Amino acid sequence: MLLTDEVTDKDVVHNSCRLKYTAESAAARLSASPKKNLQHGPSDKKSPLQLNIKSAGFSHTICPICNRKGARSEGFVTIPGEAIMQLFINKNILLKKNSRCCHTHMSGGKFTPETLSADIQGKIRSTTYMEPEQISSLINSLRQSATQRQKSCIDFDDPSTMTDADYWNLTGLTKDQFSTLIGDVDDIRTTKTRSIRTCIAVLLVKLRTSLGNALLSTLFNMTITQVLCGSDNITYLNTKATVI
Repeated sequence: MLLTDEVTDKDVVHNSCRLKYTAESAAARLSASPKKNLQHGPSDKKSPLQLNIKSAGFSHTICPICNRKGARSEGFVTIPGEAIMQLFINKNILLKKNSRCCHTHMSGGKFTPETLSADIQGKIRSTTYMEPEQISSLINSLRQSATQRQKSCIDFDDPSTMTDADYWNLTGLTKDQFSTLIGDVDDIRTTKTRSIRTCIAVLLVKLRTSLGNALLSTLFNMTITQVLCGSDNITYLNTKATVI
C-alpha cells in the first residue's frame, strides 16, 4: 500500500495494526527459515541401571580401603583394573573406575593379602549404578579372570587359592611366614605377570623341590625367561624361617 501522507514524530500507530504487523513479520521469518524436524527419535543415551552390588571409591582424597584422608599426591595411587576385579571377587565390593588408595595397600599392581583379609573401612554404598556397556565390560573382566585362574596351576598372589599345607609343601613356609618374608625382601623388579610374591615363590619352590625351570614355568604359567628373570632379580633376601 502506498502512503501518501508524510509521517511525523507526533503520529501514532494503532495497537491492532501493531499486533497485525508483528504477527505477519513473525510468520514471514518462520516461512523463510529452514523447517526443523520436530519429531524426536528415540534417544541413544541409555539410563544407568541400579544393581544390588556394593560400591566404593567415590573420592580421590579419601582412601576407600582404610578411610584415610589426604591430598591426591600424598601417597595415593590409582587402583588398576586388575586390582578392582580382585577386590570385587574377594569382597563383593566394586570400586569406581580410577579410584585411588594408599600405596601401602598395593603390591605389584594388586592388593596385598593383608588388605584383602582386613575389613574395608571406607564408605560403602549398598548399590551401584552401571550403564549397559559397563556391565558388559564387567562380565568380560570376570570371564578373563576366570580364564586366568584356570590356566594358573599355582597362584601365590591370592592366598585364598591355596591352603596352609599347600604353602608348606611347596615352600617350606606357612602362609604367615611367607607373608612375613615378603616384607623382608627388597629390590625386586616386578612386572604385570610377575609380582614380588611370585618371584619369591618361584625361588623357594626351586630351592625346596630342585625342579627345573621348564617344570616351574608350567606350574606358575610363566615362560622360562620369566622364571629366570624372577630368580635373577632377587638381590636381597632376609628370611626368618628355615627352608627345608
